[in-house]
Amino acid sequence: MKKIFLSILLIAVISPVFAQNVKYGISGGLNESILSLQNPAGNSNSRLTGFHAGVFSDIDFGKLSIEPGLFYTTKGEKNTAVLYQYTSPGGSFIAKGKTTYNYLEIPVNVLYNIPIGVGKFFIGGGPYIAYGLSGKTTGTTIIATQNGTTTTSNDYPLTFGSQEGDIKRFDFGLGALGGFALKNGLLVSVGYEHGLTNIDHSSDDHIKNNVITVSLGYSFL
Repeated sequence: MKKIFLSILLIAVISPVFAQNVKYGISGGLNESILSLQNPAGNSNSRLTGFHAGVFSDIDFGKLSIEPGLFYTTKGEKNTAVLYQYTSPGGSFIAKGKTTYNYLEIPVNVLYNIPIGVGKFFIGGGPYIAYGLSGKTTGTTIIATQNGTTTTSNDYPLTFGSQEGDIKRFDFGLGALGGFALKNGLLVSVGYEHGLTNIDHSSDDHIKNNVITVSLGYSFL
């Protein structure tokens, strides 16, 4: 997969020489991410809302175009686990977690363009590679008893490296992208990224990033 990515990236670097038109733009928007880790019974995962922002180029060959980019993006998930339920005198202990990874990401999408009067529809996809910048887990405990509720939150930095329990620095995967671009340069798109890399060095866990994106951008004419 990485060889395929490098080949497409090489094409993206060389192809502007042969392209009909090359545009550059900015784009940003929302991420809805979740990890593919299989969790123990009692845990409930939900999507984490984050963001992405960056720049891209659109290398136009008519019906087809190549769109490499460079983005700052967040990934991760939320987790809520009821670890213990009091039976007397009544109450609960709830642990909530939020894991956030911050990446510098390079996607390379190959798009098929469908022109219409005011612009064009586009759909396609391609590989991405991401470099981990930082990460953290935010843990929140909520203890409720007949005497009241106590909430405590703490941040725990995550380490990128090659040791047991570290997060792998590089993430690699495939993405799909579709949207609509107006002739004035405005564009909107929806995408999905499926991580192929187990980003956890633990032999027991297999963690992969999965992200849904909604983007608004502008392409300079």
